[in-house]
Amino acid sequence: MLGNLFKKKPTFTPAMQELFVKISLALPQRFHFLQKQLTEGIIKGIKKPEGQRYQLRLDIPLLNKYEDKKGWNFLIENIIIQSVETGKSSVVSWNVAYGLLLVYITANNDFLKWQAEAVGIDTSRICIKYLDDSPIEKLLSKEDGNI
Repeated sequence: MLGNLFKKKPTFTPAMQELFVKISLALPQRFHFLQKQLTEGIIKGIKKPEGQRYQLRLDIPLLNKYEDKKGWNFLIENIIIQSVETGKSSVVSWNVAYGLLLVYITANNDFLKWQAEAVGIDTSRICIKYLDDSPIEKLLSKEDGNI
């Protein structure tokens, strides 16, 4: 009993995992690679937020399995998650880099308390913002880029 007193509570519950899987499946097909990672339990926790950014703690063996060292660094913005029960909604962005979901960004973290089966997910207004320069831009000088 005393051992449980000092045991840290998990910060990423099975209900949260189910919700993230549901979000991944609502995204366009090209992002469904995230679903497999999430289903396998790659997210182990959520670090202390920095403003509206929540960095995810990942399972190291699964990180090594799914990491794509040549993968793009991008944001999937404007994922709208709405509680069917309360009507409240949260707008969430996912930062994906190296083929891994590393960070989520939101002003309203309440969505983590909602059950996956009781939310609607609207991805009709998502926007993809690449955070890396494209490979062609890296090859061109500033003068060449103005052609």
